[in-house]
Amino acid sequence: MSNDTNWICPRTGLGSAWSALTTASSAIAYLGASTLAQKDGYRPALHAWICRASANEHRAVNAGLGANGSMCSVFVMDRLVLAHSPILCFIDLSVIDVVCTPLPEIGPAIEGIVRKLLSRGTQICFLHMYRGDRHLLEMDEVIRIHEMVAEHYQIPSLNIGMMVEQQILKGSLTHDSLFRDVVHTHPDGAAILTDYLATALQSIFAAGSSGTTRPVERLFLRSYESTKIVECTDEMFLQGKSSGNGSFRFFYTYKTVAEQNPVTFTAMDGEVVGIMAIVGKESGVISVVSNGISRDYLIWDPWCNADRVQTVIFDSPIEPAQELQLVATNKEFDSSGYSWMNDAPSSKSLRLVGFLVRQI
Repeated sequence: MSNDTNWICPRTGLGSAWSALTTASSAIAYLGASTLAQKDGYRPALHAWICRASANEHRAVNAGLGANGSMCSVFVMDRLVLAHSPILCFIDLSVIDVVCTPLPEIGPAIEGIVRKLLSRGTQICFLHMYRGDRHLLEMDEVIRIHEMVAEHYQIPSLNIGMMVEQQILKGSLTHDSLFRDVVHTHPDGAAILTDYLATALQSIFAAGSSGTTRPVERLFLRSYESTKIVECTDEMFLQGKSSGNGSFRFFYTYKTVAEQNPVTFTAMDGEVVGIMAIVGKESGVISVVSNGISRDYLIWDPWCNADRVQTVIFDSPIEPAQELQLVATNKEFDSSGYSWMNDAPSSKSLRLVGFLVRQI
């Protein structure tokens, strides 16, 4: 463990969370992407440490969805996190926001997540994990935005990515000894990161105070405090019904959108910022048509070997009371300059869960 502590920012701590955890069994939520979903990653080991240190068995609420950032999380957290009334929530999203979330939406989305949790009395800790491509200039900007929200709401944060990078530069650690790819750890690497996190959390828990107050005013005019996912129904199809129904992991229901049978949707109480779908090897290109403008979105992911939940964020939101049509196209992929697109599927489909609505 490094003696450097510049990656630890306790701020006003975690309120009475530690006292509550040592008093009775509670729920602890982990909100993020694939680094939390990883079975041999740091999350299971960190949760086990908290259980041992608090002398109570706590329920882990794993809200890690691969390749999805804060815009996805602010929509799914009502069902995946808030429904479980966690005492504490760890947010690990900066490492994925850099590649998955439009920069102007990161601050409002993160603030929406924070305000939803605080309104339920849930304490929060931000985690900034390590990326092997941290040379990306966008990474520093993403962390800056997260930290601006953390400072405003006095939320503690651990920039473990900074600490790991410092140790790699010193020669104390190597990337390959910790990680099997850009962000996912080996089991031994997960154990090392857990030790770092556990040591840092002791000081953050010690800084807790039940008298902590949070500001009421928002940082951003654009608010994601009130959101909903409007599920796709047969009534939305122009031809009367979908070409197939299904359920993904018994949790998300979806309807299959065929090329010749688009869906139409209008949100009267908010703007449509995107969709949620089940994607896999058969996914392709979709077109979103509104106000005479058509935009194409590639939802096929060549690096995903199994079906998963995916959000698609529109380049521009669809304004309230403005109709959109969603079309599953058979357009060919533009493979120019991208050799990996040579493996694109010849047939495509869209399994639509629903529309992401930011209520106004």
